[in-house]
This record gives sequence, structure tokens and C-alpha cells, in this order.
Amino acid sequence: MGAGFSAVFPHRLNGTEIAAMAEKLAGSSLPVLIGHIKEIQYNNPHVSCSWCWEREQRYTRESNYTKKNLFDSIEEELECRGTLLLKGPAGIDLLFSRHMCELQTGSRWVYVLSNPEYRESIRAVCCEIAGVLDAQFAVYMADSCCASDYLYDEHSMEYYLSSLHKRFGPPAKSLDVLLLTQERTRSSEGYFIDFFQQRV
Repeated sequence: MGAGFSAVFPHRLNGTEIAAMAEKLAGSSLPVLIGHIKEIQYNNPHVSCSWCWEREQRYTRESNYTKKNLFDSIEEELECRGTLLLKGPAGIDLLFSRHMCELQTGSRWVYVLSNPEYRESIRAVCCEIAGVLDAQFAVYMADSCCASDYLYDEHSMEYYLSSLHKRFGPPAKSLDVLLLTQERTRSSEGYFIDFFQQRV
């Protein structure tokens, strides 16, 4: 299937603010994100249409052996586990750690790079999500480069960027440069930093 598209944002949200994110996104007015979701749902009517947290659950005698959340609250679960996945409509997921958030869209990395219209649509979605997170930038790369691992290991954005620089060198000057690398080497390596204040 090939590598998927990944966007990683820094954030300074506390546990309470992260816990409110599902309700905030469901009730928010984000026209680009809503349009993107509707387009996917139009072609794939079976996909989910709500935002919900993927909670850790277990069967207990007290709950008559029905599934029950292992933690009493989102805040407690994030504190104990370090990460939480917010599953969204049309296969759009947000993985939160205490310091970063990864957007997973189900889009193929090569498709994002090679389709200019779709690429700009995804970048506009990322710009809106950055506004919700109060983030100034996002790092784009293929999910095969294991961005999620840095969230599960609870690293900071500073550590993540330093690690990327050690692995791949400086960020690409544009997504077109990454496309040329992909076409030349058949490799999904490299990353691009999108600074959103430059897109306003």
C-alpha cells in the first residue's frame, strides 16, 4: 500500500484542554476540515462520522463482564498512558502526547506529494488544526519514518526535530523537493516543515 502521510504539531495543551478536544472539533467551525471530511464521506459513506476517544477498556465483574473504561477520565488516562488517540470522521485521527499531536489522514504520502490540488487541501486542513492547537508549524513526513514512536516515547518537539536532522539532514525546501527524491530513489525519506504564519 505504501507509506501514509503524517503531520506532527507541537502543542502546550493541558490534560483538560486535550480532553475537551473531541467536543471542540465536533462543534467547531472549521470549513476546510469539514469540506475535506464531507468529500471523503461522499465517496465512502461507510466511514465514521464522529469524533471519539479510543479508551483503554477491560471486562470486569463489577460491570457484569461488559466493557468498562480502565480510567475514570481522559485526563487520568493521558497521565498514566502518555498518549491518547482521538478517532475522527472519514479516517482522520489525532494522536496526542503531552507535547505533540500527530494527524493521520489515511492519505498516501506519494499521493499528497504528487497531486498539487490535494496537497494544498491537506495543507489547509493542517493549518486549521494548527489553529485549534495554537501551533505555528507542522512537520510533514511519511508515516514509515515512525513519527508516532516519538509521541509514544513522550519526546518533545525539540527532540523530534533534532532526531530528524540527525537522520535526514535539514528539512526539504519544499514538498516538490521531496517528490523529486521519491521519484528518483523510490524512498519515502525526508521531511518538510510548514510554517503557517507564512500561509495567512
